[in-house]
Amino acid sequence: ARELYEKTVKAEFRFGYHNYGLALLNGNGISMNKKEAAKWLKLSADRGRCTAMFYYAKILSNGDGIKKNKAEAAKYYKRAADQGHIFSMNNYGVMLNYGDGIEVNKEVGLKYLKKAFDCGDDMGKLNYAVIQKNKKDKDDNNKSIKYFKELADDGNNSARILYGNYLKKGVRIPMDKKEAAKYFKMAADDGSIDGMMNYAKMMGKGDGVPLNIQEAIKYYQKALIKNGKKASEKLKQLSLFYSCCLWFDLIKNYLFLPLDLLFWESISEIVYFETW
Repeated sequence: ARELYEKTVKAEFRFGYHNYGLALLNGNGISMNKKEAAKWLKLSADRGRCTAMFYYAKILSNGDGIKKNKAEAAKYYKRAADQGHIFSMNNYGVMLNYGDGIEVNKEVGLKYLKKAFDCGDDMGKLNYAVIQKNKKDKDDNNKSIKYFKELADDGNNSARILYGNYLKKGVRIPMDKKEAAKYFKMAADDGSIDGMMNYAKMMGKGDGVPLNIQEAIKYYQKALIKNGKKASEKLKQLSLFYSCCLWFDLIKNYLFLPLDLLFWESISEIVYFETW
């Protein structure tokens, strides 16, 4: 495979540079080498290949194998976006909106996100909706909630969390904690740590759903297993929660002592140190 890639590269076609660069980036058929990948992707990008611009910009933005340079990444994202590359439209729009390595320009950033949205990019739609929800105009706010629901129903976990929070808090839509828990659970069962934490918290408090300590613990444990970094930060706190829940559940189920729901919530407040 390496010999075939090298023959293509030597022919000096921009597509050969692109394919060889991606192979090096992903370790596809050859040894992974992100520094070399950046070199070949840049060659392809400078010869006009949009996808090479996108991947080279990602490498620059993340500092994968080369020195991080977000300003330079933005240039390549813009070039690709202006040639119709949808993912680049989204990434450049986000950089402009938040001033990520470049000067903030929310108006232009929103235009790029809208372009990505109009081209069918779910991430562009999500980011566009996030920005719209922060505007003072009620129509923009309501549209953002509509977009979140559409994306949530299409399986976007970030949208499920956002829409679930609107339902849970009753912000601009009727409060429905049972429905909120449904969206959190869908995200949780699809691998979202935020979904696991939100769903576990609601069950651990009996907040809009039946109190279920054992199920809450199960979802907390899933979240801990899935993300080692956050797990290490939360392990002590959640272990306390785990121990408290087991002890009180033992009393409730085997000694038949009545426990008022408010008391359970007060215990929950002690062990919920912060929202994930």
